Amino acid sequence: KDVPEIAEQLRQEIFDVVNANAKKTIRKRHLALTQKKPEYLTKEPKLLPMFDCLDSYIPHLLRVVENERVCVYSNNAC
Repeated sequence: KDVPEIAEQLRQEIFDVVNANAKKTIRKRHLALTQKKPEYLTKEPKLLPMFDCLDSYIPHLLRVVENERVCVYSNNAC
């Protein structure tokens, strides 16, 4: 709440990562965002939990994306 502008920017980039429909795209976007991590944390260290949350979520997301048996259009996918 103290840094809404930069937090909103990071939120949008995280949504770009998790809303991708292909594993390759998710990995590519996650890597790009991870490379920006020092820049974000230099500006605002309070954003670290957002990166930690994304890092813990990515393996679960990669398991279900492109899996024919899992419907990723509901919140039951993960």
